[in-house]
Amino acid sequence: MRAPHSVLDIAEYILQRKPDVSTLKLQKLCYYAQAWSLVWDGEPLFGEQVQAWMNGPGVRELRDVHKGDFSVRSVGGGADNLRPEARETVDAVLDAYGGMPHEMWDNPAHIEPYENLSEEGQARLADIGLQEAAMRHGLAKFKVTEIADRARMWAIKNDNVYLLLWWDPDHEVESVAPSRGLRKRRKRS
Repeated sequence: MRAPHSVLDIAEYILQRKPDVSTLKLQKLCYYAQAWSLVWDGEPLFGEQVQAWMNGPGVRELRDVHKGDFSVRSVGGGADNLRPEARETVDAVLDAYGGMPHEMWDNPAHIEPYENLSEEGQARLADIGLQEAAMRHGLAKFKVTEIADRARMWAIKNDNVYLLLWWDPDHEVESVAPSRGLRKRRKRS
């Protein structure tokens, strides 16, 4: 499936709504918009690959535009071309994450050892052929409490790329008390 937008389109829209964001925060907002689009709509917002960097997820094509800058006013994307559902997703992400201070964006992921996963979580990894990689590297657990109470997204780092695995609102992957569910919006059908 070909994504309808580029990361530069998404970043340009973010910069129109939040012109004062740092480039680090811009990278993370694009990542969260991509992740939530996959959760809510089952499709990516942009086709570029999200990579695992020292300070968390980032997109090389976006970095190539702002490399060396703390902030930018524009990345040359086509914000006016975003579909309404893409705008809705990015708006929800900005409402939830846009007010977080810069220092909170250094690395939102926590690496969880494979052994801490429930049997169901381990079985899911075996089913998709990533059990060995998870045993070697662990899984990145992204807390998304601003959007869902105590819920998490899970990813695995593979060759410097985060592969988004699943959305875990009910803590089926990790044995903790269940979540109370989404607060911002539900998956569109």
